[in-house]
Amino acid sequence: MERLSKFYFEFWNQFCPAYTENNAYKMITDPQRPGHFILQAAEFPYLTYSVVRPAFGEQTITSVNIYDKSNSFAELRKIGAAIEKGIPEGGIVFDFGEIGQLQIERSNPFIQSRSLPENETKDNIKSDIASVIIRSFLTN
Repeated sequence: MERLSKFYFEFWNQFCPAYTENNAYKMITDPQRPGHFILQAAEFPYLTYSVVRPAFGEQTITSVNIYDKSNSFAELRKIGAAIEKGIPEGGIVFDFGEIGQLQIERSNPFIQSRSLPENETKDNIKSDIASVIIRSFLTN
């Protein structure tokens, strides 16, 4: 699973800073206590994803949430366009050598605007959601 986690991290980070779902934080040095670390919320824009691994020959649909804090949707649309370009029509297959392959494909609908709670929208936080199909041909 560690190899798969690393793969998802590298794949999603090519579009913008990416974090696993419910973990949009980064470790920084505590300025008050050198040698200690604290969690700091991720800076916008960023996306969140889940590490999923369907059984061999199976598929699952998962969501990638894209967030930005802005008066405009322009950055969300730019990131969405980059993801769309990075996952071509028909999907993309990744080879994991002796343990098999994993395919990522666009779901339909692919990218949509997402409604957020009022406390987030009043802070100009906006979100799109990208739905992708993950097919696993991994044996190990």
